[in-house]
Amino acid sequence: MIYAQKEDNFYVNLFIDSDVTLNVKGTKVGLHQKTNYPWDGHIGIHLEPEKPVEFALNIRVPSWTRNQPLPSDLYRYMNNREENVTLELNAEEIPLQVDKEFAVIQRQWKKGDMIQIDLPMPVRRVLCHDAVTANTGKVALERGPIVYCAEGVDNNNKVLDFVLSDNAKLQSEYRPDLLNGVVTIKAQAKQHDIVAIPYNCWLNRGQNEMTVWFHREAIPGKP
Repeated sequence: MIYAQKEDNFYVNLFIDSDVTLNVKGTKVGLHQKTNYPWDGHIGIHLEPEKPVEFALNIRVPSWTRNQPLPSDLYRYMNNREENVTLELNAEEIPLQVDKEFAVIQRQWKKGDMIQIDLPMPVRRVLCHDAVTANTGKVALERGPIVYCAEGVDNNNKVLDFVLSDNAKLQSEYRPDLLNGVVTIKAQAKQHDIVAIPYNCWLNRGQNEMTVWFHREAIPGKP
């Protein structure tokens, strides 16, 4: 699932440290991918064909880099961002030509060619479709491809009534000591700072409260 090939089109679908050998027109091509994704958006792809060979390298450009949390209208970002995905070939920036969600590089590849793609990863506020009334007046947090949640163990055991205002500052930090190494998000909240962890990591430290959707304004009658 990381890679796919169709004739002389080769696809990089997922960003994971990995090595693969493909066969293009009878020529073996070694490909090595180096990345710390999803904690940062720097992906390096190193190619080692036995001899020069032409084919199209297709690198997936996730929808969240184009101000779309998912390819549907169920979720949307509160504010669009202008940071652009950048693509370099042998340390020189090249135009990003996207076709069906893939950046396409068609050329004759030679041994030692290096691709660097950078996916900006600001912390984003996510809103739900208005028809989902359970999430009315609420906001979620996302960084890169990761959705975040607040868990009680990091937040004085109470998270269900947290208020995260639209102007609260958001900061991300890599924590090598937490959950085998994760990027956390710290947000200023009405009660106290919120610490959010990747949603996929919750319930690894005992049972406690957890929420993905934060109130944007104080709830009447709540402190």
